Amino acid sequence: MRKIDLIAAVSKKTGIPKVDVLVILEAFFKESKNHLVKGESVHMPNLGDLIFKKRRARKGRDIINNTEISIPERLLITIDFANDIKQQVRERIK
Repeated sequence: MRKIDLIAAVSKKTGIPKVDVLVILEAFFKESKNHLVKGESVHMPNLGDLIFKKRRARKGRDIINNTEISIPERLLITIDFANDIKQQVRERIK
């Protein structure tokens, strides 16, 4: 689903004009981004959480030069989907 598809679907279900839905959606994205940049997680009920995970420092290999390299510690942003979504996806795969 693309953003334009999401806007059309929300507009159709709520009766809110597409332009207003776009403004709301852009505001949501902007606020979510601002919280993530501050290092705060974003909780979205019935969807999941955008959370930070720390990836430990480790050794890697440069396959071109066949040398060992050091990969530094870093933060990743991941999404932890709500349990009901996870369950529905698992059932769909079966």
